[in-house]
Amino acid sequence: MAFQGKKLINDPNTRDGFPADPKDIFLTDGVSPGVHRMMQLLVRSEQDGILCPIPQYPVYSASIAVHGGTLLPYYLDEATGWGLEVSEVKRQLEEARSKGITVRALVVINPGNPTGQVLGEENQKQIVEFCKNEGLVLLADEASQGSITNSNTLMVDINAPSQGSITDIRCV
Repeated sequence: MAFQGKKLINDPNTRDGFPADPKDIFLTDGVSPGVHRMMQLLVRSEQDGILCPIPQYPVYSASIAVHGGTLLPYYLDEATGWGLEVSEVKRQLEEARSKGITVRALVVINPGNPTGQVLGEENQKQIVEFCKNEGLVLLADEASQGSITNSNTLMVDINAPSQGSITDIRCV
């Protein structure tokens, strides 16, 4: 067990280029239990909203509903390869706040499921900065990053482009 734990700690150190502390790593038995745990922690009532991409893997919308929160959909742009437009997310955030909803988090799935898009490094920086400025928890689902098989596609961990400011936001 100690060997496996050490490997889990060393892999992010090697992959991401900055140290990981074992005290900061929480393991679950899959993505779905991890998502449910986060929603359990974030959602207090129907007045708590979670920004979530559409299309998306349905565990997010289902978990938000199960825990009594409000799904705040933001739409990925098919014309730009299913890209995430921060302006669209900002629009949804402002609309939710105007209705009295407390927006607690932004879900980012990278690479996208089911779209397969990979967020560019500049887009990731914009997302991190947006969450920092708006006081949002960033739920970065990068569970499929090892599935990228196109040698022309570079998958950058969402922590990597923002090493200087990542400590300023809550990134899960």
